[in-house]
Amino acid sequence: MDNADAYALCATERLREAFRFVREFTGKQTERIKSNYDASIKPKEFKEGDFVLLYIPDKKRGVYAKWKIFWRGPYRVMKKVGGGVV
Repeated sequence: MDNADAYALCATERLREAFRFVREFTGKQTERIKSNYDASIKPKEFKEGDFVLLYIPDKKRGVYAKWKIFWRGPYRVMKKVGGGVV
């Protein structure tokens, strides 16, 4: 095996090790970010008579959506259906 082949094999192994490290690090970062996000989310509870806004994502092809308003309302909660947390 000449010098160029040895260098290529060594470089290939270093790249594999670098990719392995990045995959592990990215997975750990993703888990950390998810746990921080999940800790900050609080369940919303609406009672009868509360005013709420309804989110309706209206994505139309070819329409510039930066200035669109996707929230409709306010609507008054008339009756709670299902009893779950919204």
